[in-house]
Amino acid sequence: MTELVAAVGAYIVFGTLLFSGGSHARHPVRFRRLLRQQAVWPPRTEPAVVVAVITAELGIGITGAVAFVSTGPLGLVAAGLAGSAALYLLFAGYAALLVRRGIDVPCACSGSDAPANVWTVVRAGLLVITSVMAWIAVERVGIVLTPALSARAALVAIAGAGLGMTIWTLPSALRRPDAAGPDRRGLAEGI
Repeated sequence: MTELVAAVGAYIVFGTLLFSGGSHARHPVRFRRLLRQQAVWPPRTEPAVVVAVITAELGIGITGAVAFVSTGPLGLVAAGLAGSAALYLLFAGYAALLVRRGIDVPCACSGSDAPANVWTVVRAGLLVITSVMAWIAVERVGIVLTPALSARAALVAIAGAGLGMTIWTLPSALRRPDAAGPDRRGLAEGI
């Protein structure tokens, strides 16, 4: 069971990085425009931030995913999971900064103009926890993640994709639908 949890976690964290990094790489001008709207980075540093984020997302995502899918060295899979945990922790802190500032700005997550809210922070936190849990399973317990062709591997892939998509849509799904703008707390009215 622990192997399944770790494998699903690896699919979620690496898949999310590949999705987000791929979106940022396909639309770097849009990504830079969203960063400018956040008003955190000096304009002259925006190109470097865009390159750094894309490189980190795709570098960790590709390395971890290839090592995982090819049943490569466990050390490389563990390093990918540790890197993803660190990157998602940075994203959680950055999203918290955006929310704390109290102005509605886009989170720029995978090039989206959806506003950053508390659920953006929660999503990043869930991805940190998922990365750490899978990392511990690989590093400490010594579990070999084997996504061999089987019904079990299909279950892992489907669960990973489904949970990843659910986590990804969390901030947008939990905004108030009846408000003119986003709910700063990210909670639906009456909850």
